[in-house]
Amino acid sequence: MKKFLVIAASLIIANSVFAQNKITFSDGKVSGELPAGWDVINTDSPVSFYMFAPETKNDKFRENITVTHEQFAPGQKFTVEQYLNAVVTNLQTMWPDLEIVESGKDWIIYKIEVNGIKVTQYARVIIKKTNATFICASANPEDFDSYRDVFKQIIFAFK
Repeated sequence: MKKFLVIAASLIIANSVFAQNKITFSDGKVSGELPAGWDVINTDSPVSFYMFAPETKNDKFRENITVTHEQFAPGQKFTVEQYLNAVVTNLQTMWPDLEIVESGKDWIIYKIEVNGIKVTQYARVIIKKTNATFICASANPEDFDSYRDVFKQIIFAFK
């Protein structure tokens, strides 16, 4: 009887996940949702999550999202705008050819070339007390527009 209850509970949980067509996850600092079919890898490092879009045939670049946390030094405070400006400054130092495509209060879309590979990235910053979370979605520039809405949905679902 006990096995039956465990199996039944597992099926109900699996059915509710598939019915919602979403994967939910949390690392204790942030939580989010992904469309079903994405792969999520949780790590114990500054990059808390690596998320990968479903693989497609002949795809030369697998679209992905990373979630990185930074703990502020004691007494250090940032607004979202200040932190995002600092991120842009750091990005420009690392990639002088950085091209900012669009930006908002807590997000930015930019193009860079990393190790000879051109990418367009959609990034968002979340500040909670003494922690900053940087969520960065990357796509091949030719495919970015087809991922833009799903990236936006994912990075703005983080809380």
